[in-house]
Amino acid sequence: MKVGQSTYEIIQQKLIEHNTTMANFNRLRATRVVDMTQAEYDMMVDIRNAIPHPTSQTVMQKIIPIEEADNYFGENAWGIRGYVTKREDVTNITNIEEAVKGLRLDYDGSKFVDADGNIITDGYVRIEFQTPDIDYINIPFGERNGIGLDPDPATGNGFIKSEEYLTPEYKVTNPDGIKMINGAKMYLNIDGDEIPIGEVINGKLIYLGE
Repeated sequence: MKVGQSTYEIIQQKLIEHNTTMANFNRLRATRVVDMTQAEYDMMVDIRNAIPHPTSQTVMQKIIPIEEADNYFGENAWGIRGYVTKREDVTNITNIEEAVKGLRLDYDGSKFVDADGNIITDGYVRIEFQTPDIDYINIPFGERNGIGLDPDPATGNGFIKSEEYLTPEYKVTNPDGIKMINGAKMYLNIDGDEIPIGEVINGKLIYLGE
């Protein structure tokens, strides 16, 4: 792969190698791996693995409910957990509606939507960070027999199940989370308007303005 290729360009090149179409790829990235043939599964894994893995220099992103933001401050601050993305892959997601659709924040038990999938908040908190704990960031592949596969809308194919957005996903494997290095920032996004509210300084996330 050429240095500097976008995710979309890498995928297009792999589709040529596999003699398949973007339409077929889009169908498969919205398909859970338990519903794929072995050939489909192998192709999707190959395509996903062609996308460069994050490094300690990669800017990553995590979106959390507003009410959870306080947990990332203080002596017992949380580390980054769960599903994350590269920032460069999600710059086109700028408000809560786009975030729910593009990042599938409508999972069971979500604080962003009700039981019927209706959005129940006007915003979210976005964390933009780099981490030295790259070994704890994996592609969330599931097996075709269901092993390692989270509930729907997780696909197990390494891509978020979204019709509108093409986004590779990653998952933090350390249950205690991963560290953020100095310069990481936390933003509050309300109806698409975003302001910085926190920054990691001297290894700790502090409220801006303190």
